[in-house]
Amino acid sequence: MIDKCEKGFLQKLTSEEKARYREELYLCAYEYAKQEGTISISENYVCQADVAARFAANPALAKQPAPRASFDCNRAATQLENAICADKKLGQADIVLGRAYKAVLSSMTSEDRPTIIRLQKEWLRNVTAKCTVASKPLSPAQRECVRNEFEARFMDLDGCGIGGPEECLNHLRSPRSN
Repeated sequence: MIDKCEKGFLQKLTSEEKARYREELYLCAYEYAKQEGTISISENYVCQADVAARFAANPALAKQPAPRASFDCNRAATQLENAICADKKLGQADIVLGRAYKAVLSSMTSEDRPTIIRLQKEWLRNVTAKCTVASKPLSPAQRECVRNEFEARFMDLDGCGIGGPEECLNHLRSPRSN
């Protein structure tokens, strides 16, 4: 599937545009890299096929700059947001986390969405406290702490697709510990 999509557009891209496309493919691989099992392997390929299909349908996507975070870095207000925008690896973790969070939100009923939002805000406050995100700039250990927490969270959010909304909510109330 990916090869079929790429045949239509890949050779037409400049080297910078190919790098942009590869970055999107990398985000798929990154999201599922630490997860085990054939479902995760399959999810990675589905994600990459979706990227290839989107770029094939709209090659202009390759001309757009890669996002630095899941939010507009020009509006970064907190120390954590500034750190995410300043560090490519944190930014990538934030992008994957943001996409996983949006997918969970869109799969929830309107009754469950406020709970998911509240749990995500609580989790984010806990990350800020746990990783002592107060100094500027963040130390390498603080950045690693944040990245590890983001990775664990997007893995938890990815696990929400199994078992339905109630199981997802229970899972997010007591996430895995690093």
